[in-house]
Amino acid sequence: MRNKDIKVGHLVKWRDYTKPEPVEHFGLVIATDQNMGWADLRVLTEGEYSWWPSVQCEIVLDKD
Repeated sequence: MRNKDIKVGHLVKWRDYTKPEPVEHFGLVIATDQNMGWADLRVLTEGEYSWWPSVQCEIVLDKD
């Protein structure tokens, strides 16, 4: 299920639970695409573009 509260311009946090200890990543949402399936947020993180699943993200800073 998509997190419909997340919008372009929001700063979001995503936790990677595939490591022995969870790793937090932060990214700026630059696009959303419901047709992408699971990974529906295009984010800029650590100087690179990536797709993240909105259902696993939380808003850290709202541009509004």
